[in-house]
Amino acid sequence: ELSLYKRALTQSEIQAIYNAGGAGKCVPTPPPSCVTPPSGLAAWWKAEDNGNDIIGGNTATLQNSVGFTSGEVGQGFQLNSFGAYLSSPASGSLNVGTNAGLTIEAWINPTNVSGFHPIAEWNNATGGVGVHLWLGQVPGDVGVLFANIIDSTGNSHGLSSAQNAVVPNVFQHVALSYDRTSGTGTLYVDGAVVAQANLGSFVPQTSYSLWMGVRAGDSPGD
Repeated sequence: ELSLYKRALTQSEIQAIYNAGGAGKCVPTPPPSCVTPPSGLAAWWKAEDNGNDIIGGNTATLQNSVGFTSGEVGQGFQLNSFGAYLSSPASGSLNVGTNAGLTIEAWINPTNVSGFHPIAEWNNATGGVGVHLWLGQVPGDVGVLFANIIDSTGNSHGLSSAQNAVVPNVFQHVALSYDRTSGTGTLYVDGAVVAQANLGSFVPQTSYSLWMGVRAGDSPGD
């Protein structure tokens, strides 16, 4: 599952989501062991047999035989088939970069952490690339969590973990946050900071459609 926030979550909030494990974040009628979602939640794709966003109504279209399997919390999207991905059209609620900050957080269980693999990316499908969170920045990377918080004028602001921060065949919680006031960008794996830098204050490019598991326009399977 993947969630999007219109502010930068704190490390303690990211840690609480990770610590909740399979109990997950609370839905409107919560079970007793879940963690209350932090404020600013703009979209939440729970992957319970559909691509519904239960917060902002940004339904994701499931492409090329996206499946479902047991996740860390309930079910999860299964992107094992060739070229499987999800996409959600641009909307005001997905344009979180216009707010005071943003956070992307998700549970992932990759079978391969070598090279590069998109997790989430804003992209207009005609060459315009916005904020993105990937595994890997270059083909030789292994287990690298990478983000590029591209701003509204097209400038890049990259963050990258060390090698082997992400491992294969186990559920891990990954997150990217950016706070416009402080200019701080942070990457997390399982609640721990794996990269952090002052990137300056700017408006992130999040006005495009949001793609999950693919870069729009790349060859199927990328």
